[in-house]
Amino acid sequence: MNRFLLTLLFTLYISSLSFSQSGEEILRSYFKEEVALKNSILINGIEPIDSKIVKNGSGKYLRSQFETGTITYNNHYFENVQLKYNVYDDFVLANISQNEREKFFQLIPERLTKFSIGNNNFEYVEYKPQTFGYLEVIFQNKVFALYKKYLKDELERSDKTYVYYEYISQDSEFYFEFNSKIHLIKNKQDLIEVWPTRKKWIKAYFRNNKSLKGTEDFYTKVLLSLTNSDSQ
Repeated sequence: MNRFLLTLLFTLYISSLSFSQSGEEILRSYFKEEVALKNSILINGIEPIDSKIVKNGSGKYLRSQFETGTITYNNHYFENVQLKYNVYDDFVLANISQNEREKFFQLIPERLTKFSIGNNNFEYVEYKPQTFGYLEVIFQNKVFALYKKYLKDELERSDKTYVYYEYISQDSEFYFEFNSKIHLIKNKQDLIEVWPTRKKWIKAYFRNNKSLKGTEDFYTKVLLSLTNSDSQ
């Protein structure tokens, strides 16, 4: 490609501090999809710096290895991106190969609205002034959505010569979106506050399904029943 055109496009980006729609259209018309993807992430991400020594397997991440996934970034959808989800700090890391080298970039949360890794699909959930960050979509229909928030706890350890850290998975939190509000589900009382007229039924459901309590299936079924009762 004409070197002058590349220089001009980059200068336009620096002066505006963001990709304009026209700029993205020009890039897409001149670059192959793979190159466009790499440039979009390189320009709109930051290189992560973490000096902490981590000892346990997956550390801060959902899983230890990069996996092929998808992203919706700056309102554009991309496939076949190598991703890792940092559960502890709640950000996504992309692995971009460039000139036979690997470069890792932390994607900006406000621009990364959706991503998937394997069978896990995540959305950036925000109801201003409250921000929930990345939540896994467990179930979603026209009436409600059930989300799962992964959590890890940081433990500081010390050896004879250095300090290191371990990250331990905690019980996940579950949220549901209903009537344009986000609700945290910790116990049956959280559901009773939303459906006070179904108090007896909710208590019976929790009592009769103790073996499933706290699972994705448990909350999906109870919410399906409660929201269906609202529509009757």
